[in-house]
Amino acid sequence: MKRILSPDPQTSLRDILLRLNRAGARRVEEWHGYRTRLTLSYAQERAQLSLPELAEKSIYVARTMSGLHEKWADGSTALSRGSAVKLEKVAPGTLEVFDLPLLPLLAQRPLSEGEIFTLLLPYRRAQKAGGHSELLPWQFPDEQERIRYKDFVPIMSVTDTENLFLYGTPHSFSALLGIARLAESKGDVMLHLRAFQGIYRSLPFILRAPWFHQNRSELIELLHSIRCRMHLSAALFDVDWDVISRQETDPTITLCRWRRPRCSVTGRFVDLEDPILEAEIVPGLEVKRRRLVAARKKEKRGRSGA
Repeated sequence: MKRILSPDPQTSLRDILLRLNRAGARRVEEWHGYRTRLTLSYAQERAQLSLPELAEKSIYVARTMSGLHEKWADGSTALSRGSAVKLEKVAPGTLEVFDLPLLPLLAQRPLSEGEIFTLLLPYRRAQKAGGHSELLPWQFPDEQERIRYKDFVPIMSVTDTENLFLYGTPHSFSALLGIARLAESKGDVMLHLRAFQGIYRSLPFILRAPWFHQNRSELIELLHSIRCRMHLSAALFDVDWDVISRQETDPTITLCRWRRPRCSVTGRFVDLEDPILEAEIVPGLEVKRRRLVAARKKEKRGRSGA
């Protein structure tokens, strides 16, 4: 019991309950199960094949079907990278989805700074003299294509959550979650708050991809669990899911500011509707005043009733 309840600052109440209930001993971790379903959704969409057809063309080939694809479907077995390599031959792009840093960053356990930096290393812009650049530090696979189509968003610092949200791809979404997990590991409430606000602002545009949309509720649940690992940060805002749904389903709403309509009054590009509902902080003296007012009203009602 002493080991289970050790005062590790990165250990959340959920971690402790999982240990006590031995739920952590499940064969497939939640993020592994989510990665399996997300990757298979992508592969089926890309190849336009059912799961049995996809498995027959990529995994079994000339062999007898062993039922592995059924274990993937029921969640009893996680998709391995070796299988993802075979799926790549039938559905190009499968490996990119399988290897997204987003997925291990969804692990429902404390992550060390070293683990997080290693996962995000492919996105860090290297300097010619070695090391990593502090100016425009993030470099995503589609950078040159976005520069060509004039919708590139320069990200000015490692913790530039505003522009990471506006970049709006699964890769920038991975970086945002990495910043949130890094803030969690350091106990930095304000950085955690900013990172998760960026995550939820970016979320509807990520969910537009069919493979993310098909696994929508699972991603939302995993994000919520990670967000609640820092209770103060989680208490400082709510999410307006009506706004998320509108932005997810309306293809005319774009993150690219210069492709939005202009306001007829100000001439400025129209701002996006914000799904973040920030909590109001009430000063202690105001709380006292409200209590006194409520007490006087209660007393007055008591006298009038008598």
